[in-house]
Amino acid sequence: GSFSLSLRIGLFLILMSVWLLHFFKSKNKADFFKFQWNKTIFIFFIVLIWAFVWAIIRGNSFGDLFFDFNNWLFFLYIFPFFTVQDSEKFYQNILSILSSAAIIIFIKSIALLYIFSHGFEAITPTLYKWVRDTRVGEITPTGNGFYRIFIQSQIYSLFLFFILLFKKDRGRFIFLILSLTTVILSFSRSFWVGLGAGLFVWLIILILQKTKFTIIFKQIGQIILVNVVSVGLIFLVLNLPPKTEQKDFLSLIGDRASQTEAASTSRITQLKPLFLKIVNHPIIGSGFGTQVTYFSSDPRITDVTAGGTGEYTTYAFEWGYLDMWLKFGLFGVLIYLLFLGKIARRLYYTEYFGLLAALAALVAVSFFSPYLNHPLGIGFVLLIYLLSTHNVRTE
Repeated sequence: GSFSLSLRIGLFLILMSVWLLHFFKSKNKADFFKFQWNKTIFIFFIVLIWAFVWAIIRGNSFGDLFFDFNNWLFFLYIFPFFTVQDSEKFYQNILSILSSAAIIIFIKSIALLYIFSHGFEAITPTLYKWVRDTRVGEITPTGNGFYRIFIQSQIYSLFLFFILLFKKDRGRFIFLILSLTTVILSFSRSFWVGLGAGLFVWLIILILQKTKFTIIFKQIGQIILVNVVSVGLIFLVLNLPPKTEQKDFLSLIGDRASQTEAASTSRITQLKPLFLKIVNHPIIGSGFGTQVTYFSSDPRITDVTAGGTGEYTTYAFEWGYLDMWLKFGLFGVLIYLLFLGKIARRLYYTEYFGLLAALAALVAVSFFSPYLNHPLGIGFVLLIYLLSTHNVRTE
């Protein structure tokens, strides 16, 4: 009928059901909770429950409330994660999965770039519909035959870049190129801000670790080389046959960094209505599913609004921290940040420097894109929390 269930929610229900089945069948249930419970995350769980109950009390639409809240249910994966953390290959598998994912995302991104930038009109309409209908990303023309290929999960390429940046084996160079190439061709300014934030933390860590300046300059040179090769790889794809007219790619990057287009304008127009709604309940929040109306010039919105006015009412917003502030208040945001801060502290003292730089990138990206309140970001937070509480080095 009209009922639909996403693959992500379906997998969540299956995995949690299997975990509960094992839990109820086990004679020693304490084994399922052998982890370092953090008081901050416990308080944050209470904040999330409060935002759910408060939304019901305030009469927020239950449909909006549920679909807004279901992202946060991803935190429940903390239980099966900690249950299997002692398995022999668990930690090795995490890095293997991240590396495999980076390869797949790279191949998918570069293939889409090639197909759309070379005008294969026989398949591009169907391919575009597939990308949009599966909700995995966006494909947008930027001018002169170049297309922006943005896939939400490309943020894991950004994470992997920093994880590998602190590894010393030679094989990492290829994965650094694949990861950075994916981040560049995403044309996501949020990712680029995250890249800058992560590199800043990377440099601070090297200084705090009293790394010799000759080594620092050598590593900076390696990063520059990876960047040059990554840009060159994109140039190569753009100039593969059949030959098409291409604008200078470096100019496109400069234009992207400085231009103001529909999507960014839409973000800006959200600010005033969001703040006006936030001040109603600045400390305790207004609950999940709280709606805000604003005017957008984004074609994806103007095309579906009456008369093309762009007047749009929604409960989901690009400004990650403002979205959270609206839903569960300033107190909830501070508790979440305190939890992330404690993870960062543990990562530093356990010398998981790559994960720490990746966390800094995630925190920066979330200013402009909602990742800390999305399963992609929450999943990474849970993984690094898991690693930060474990005494086995895996980087």
